[in-house]
Amino acid sequence: MNTTDTAHSQFVVPPGFTTVPTPATDVVVPEAFSRWDPGQRRGYLAQRAINAAEGRTVAYAYDCVSRSTRSDQRRDPLDTAATMVSASMALSRRGAFRLVATAIELTERLPLTATLLTTGWIGVDAAHAIAEETALVEDRLMPELDRRISEGLAPTRRRTHPPRIGPLRKMLSKHIASCDPVGADARAQQARREQNVKMTPVTGDLALLTATLSAADGLEITERIEALVRTAATDDPRSIGQ
Repeated sequence: MNTTDTAHSQFVVPPGFTTVPTPATDVVVPEAFSRWDPGQRRGYLAQRAINAAEGRTVAYAYDCVSRSTRSDQRRDPLDTAATMVSASMALSRRGAFRLVATAIELTERLPLTATLLTTGWIGVDAAHAIAEETALVEDRLMPELDRRISEGLAPTRRRTHPPRIGPLRKMLSKHIASCDPVGADARAQQARREQNVKMTPVTGDLALLTATLSAADGLEITERIEALVRTAATDDPRSIGQ
């Protein structure tokens, strides 16, 4: 049985939800799904299927780690796995390493949360965010943190869509601080020391402005910019990006 099948078999469908078969796997949907408008059903099911497919890429990356660990004791298995993932999925070296790291974190340390990926509830972007936020938490604290994260993400009668990345990161920060207050405080202090804003000239009269901020500050700035964009007149010739 592969990693995806193992994780899927552990998922308990919550009250108010059911599973719908797709060509590759069953995905979780609200029981009211059958009464929705056909267009809404197609869009919702398409997103669940995309997320489940992304879950299979995570499972594949972990399989690459397992195979490289068994087949070559001399080379770093993560390096070998990243090479395999990069070649087979046409990912950059950085993207392949990120997928491998996420696969290890979810499979080995966040098995309950991983089931939400394999059933199509969350996608790989959410998986990356979860893996990166929890990577420095000690192993002994992970079972409780995994439980809290999976419960905070899982579908409920009131939660028929997974949270967006901004609210997800806020939730992760809260649970990590609760489970690992000492470590969370040390990491927060280090992150504050690394905050910075840089401006890099590009071509012509353009410049690239980059900022390393706290997640809360970044989210607030983004929301304010989006609010300002919405105040533009309907006949404003500029694009949303401008």
